[in-house]
Amino acid sequence: MPVSLSGRNFTKLLDFTPDEIRYLIKLSKEFKNLKLTGTPHHYLEGKNIVLLFEKTSTRTRCAFEVAGMDLGMGVTYLDPGSSQMGKKESIEDTARVLGRMYDGIEYRGFAQEIVEDLAANAGVPVWNGLTTEFHPTQMIADMLTVEENFPQGLKGLKFVFMGDAQNNVANSLMVVCAKLGLDFVACGPQEQMPKAELVEQCKEIAAENGGSVTLTEDVDAAATGAHVIYTDIWVSMGEPDDIWESRIKLLEPYRVTKDVMAKAADDAIFMHCLPSFHDTKTTIGADIAEKFKEATATVVTEYRGLTVSNLAELRRSLGDGTTYTVAKNTLVKRAAAEAGIEGLDDLFAGPTAIAFISGEPVDAAKAIKKFAKDNKALVVKGGYMDGKALSVAEVEKIADLESREVLLSKLAGAMKAKQSQAAALFVAPASQIARLAAALQEKKAGSEDAA
Repeated sequence: MPVSLSGRNFTKLLDFTPDEIRYLIKLSKEFKNLKLTGTPHHYLEGKNIVLLFEKTSTRTRCAFEVAGMDLGMGVTYLDPGSSQMGKKESIEDTARVLGRMYDGIEYRGFAQEIVEDLAANAGVPVWNGLTTEFHPTQMIADMLTVEENFPQGLKGLKFVFMGDAQNNVANSLMVVCAKLGLDFVACGPQEQMPKAELVEQCKEIAAENGGSVTLTEDVDAAATGAHVIYTDIWVSMGEPDDIWESRIKLLEPYRVTKDVMAKAADDAIFMHCLPSFHDTKTTIGADIAEKFKEATATVVTEYRGLTVSNLAELRRSLGDGTTYTVAKNTLVKRAAAEAGIEGLDDLFAGPTAIAFISGEPVDAAKAIKKFAKDNKALVVKGGYMDGKALSVAEVEKIADLESREVLLSKLAGAMKAKQSQAAALFVAPASQIARLAAALQEKKAGSEDAA
């Protein structure tokens, strides 16, 4: 039976039948082939669309702009600062105005109710380029990718989403898999699962189409036999920066690693909707690289089992001269390499947090050792100082050094220094004083042996 979607809004996939979704995937494939072969397809020449973005994006904006222009349409982009919607003008009025000027509106922003409100008042088709709840346009691209890798068909494939399963991408993946008869598995912590109402709705849809919906915290069970393993960034767009630490800690067990992929089917594929933090060419990555460069010493730890309040207590004990940073291992490895730090790669495994010490290494090492004694969940894995990787034993030796004041008093009697040398010594870190004391002791012992 022919499918016509002319004049339809595209705000969420729940509004579309399996046949209509399959039609969109097929249409996308045809347009992709036209693009790849350089075949002109200005089927919508004379039409105009507006891209209304309250959240910025690289891929979504470029995809809509290029698609619109390839089809012969005029495209207007309104960024978050270029529209009065929600500020001087209501959503309803914005929809009415834009609907009289344009033949279609694409919205990317916040609550699902906003795009639904636009659709109810525009009088022209409205397409959802991302809301807090759903990302339906992404799903057409994703399912096309899966179909290209599994030409035998989508139905019956095991599709696993790993990580923050309550975000808009995971929600939409669950819906599209239910509609198309895939076995969808959300694997992540219980507190990051989709809303129960949507899960039940998708389970009913899946049952009608020969698929299933499963929620689990078991990584091994989820990955075993999977055809697609999909993940997303750990903190979604619009979420505050201060949740990075707790979210990384929460989602660390659900990283997609080589070991996880090894449990999947032999022909399994890995997918990520991007963006992804995996190098130092981001503000977060650059910040970690800079911390490595500026630190007088670093201590690498594993924090599995520590609570947010535990981490706050540790930071307080370290003082102002030390920052304690939780970070992804891949990002930390690249940041260390950029900073010229070598010999630590083996330490970047499991839940990793690094103490970047800009002040007194001895004081920071003492604080870490004391905290680890009282909190067994904190494990010291090694460190770095003076251009050398440190073993756990060497970090403990630094922690066991006497205080700076004690070392200075001992050196005062052992060292017959010039006034300028003494002045420099009194501002040196305890670790440096300790090394000097050790050198003097060795020199003294050598002199006695010679005598």
